[in-house]
Amino acid sequence: MMSIIDNIKMWLIAARPRTLTASVSPVLVGVALAYSKGVVNVPLSILILLVALLAQIASNYANDYFDFINGVDTNERRGPERAVAKGWVTPKAMLTATVVVTLCAAVLGITVVSLTSWWLIVLGIFIIIGVFAYSAGPYPLSSNGLGDVAVMLFYGIIPVCGTIFALTGDLTMRGFLLSLSMGFVAMNVLVVNNYRDYESDRSTNKITSIVKYGEGFGEMLYIFCAASALISAVLGICIIDSTGEDIVANTDNFLSMVGGGGIGSFSDIYMSNKFWLAVFVVEFAVLQYIAWQKMRNGRGEAEQLNSVLALTARNVFIWAIFLTIILVM
Repeated sequence: MMSIIDNIKMWLIAARPRTLTASVSPVLVGVALAYSKGVVNVPLSILILLVALLAQIASNYANDYFDFINGVDTNERRGPERAVAKGWVTPKAMLTATVVVTLCAAVLGITVVSLTSWWLIVLGIFIIIGVFAYSAGPYPLSSNGLGDVAVMLFYGIIPVCGTIFALTGDLTMRGFLLSLSMGFVAMNVLVVNNYRDYESDRSTNKITSIVKYGEGFGEMLYIFCAASALISAVLGICIIDSTGEDIVANTDNFLSMVGGGGIGSFSDIYMSNKFWLAVFVVEFAVLQYIAWQKMRNGRGEAEQLNSVLALTARNVFIWAIFLTIILVM
């Protein structure tokens, strides 16, 4: 019989803590966007963060349960261990945990709605449907080539735009573009996961985009998502949003400072938003390239691909930190 400590550890492992940056990161960017518009609400921001975190944990629990019930988790699966498949908990216990965590997220979500706008109740219902629709129902998204779309929605567009709307009551083009950026980097977590599970998914007829188009497609999709994340972020940071404010317009272009013959000092360059945007884009491109190379070299090697999965999840959080720094400067 498991001790209390072992039981807690098991549920923590089932929550897949290495991937939870995917829900924390877009909320962080949304909070930073609100800050850039002069809005600071720490208690509400924490509530939104908890809703996002609990929703992802509920989704992970649901995925653990329904993949076992649907025969997707087999002995051929090469990813991190799943609680139900390993017999750590019964399917009934995992389903109960899924419902309980979903209800906790819903209660906190209703609190957010009561403090902000009742329009957000629609978003909350959509999130709850997404928790179960990803792995369950007559047409599970993850098994029918729509997992990538689901990730873009639930780990990019919805959390970033939902956070900025809850905090400011407004939606902007900048917010939408940065939500796409976060969605693309989160998609790469799924890309690595599906790339690793290519053989087992194919044997169980789980149709992911990589099963449908091949491992080579998965390698190219990773690069496409990384590049798209950078492009949409650059556009989002440099665009003038609906308020007519451009957070980088109040600083001279750092390249003109360098060649301007005394127009700006090195301190001016150092404090330029555009300078740091360029630095962060280059740094993140390097991080993504390193992860991509390890992914390609690890084809068929479960242990190495699991390490790439952790690296990619870490990169999601790093990218969120980079964007947050730019937005709050």
